[in-house]
Amino acid sequence: MKVLQVRQKDKLPENIYVGIDVHKKSWSVSIMGGDVEFKSFSQPPEPTVLSNYLHKNFPGARYQSAYESGFSGFWAHHQSHFS
Repeated sequence: MKVLQVRQKDKLPENIYVGIDVHKKSWSVSIMGGDVEFKSFSQPPEPTVLSNYLHKNFPGARYQSAYESGFSGFWAHHQSHFS
């Protein structure tokens, strides 16, 4: 799988897929569009941080997320404004 850095001049896909591995102290996040992995990174466990990153780097995209379905995953999705 090809990993790319996001650049302003790149034509971005309409659908962005976000995988989140939720932990108490950090989240591991992977972002894909089509068959391209844009970025994988760790971040603080804050929905607003992820939401701001997505809206800044993938403006106008439709975000789809997948996360672990245990007790700690649902609130993150609902507070991230992915819709």
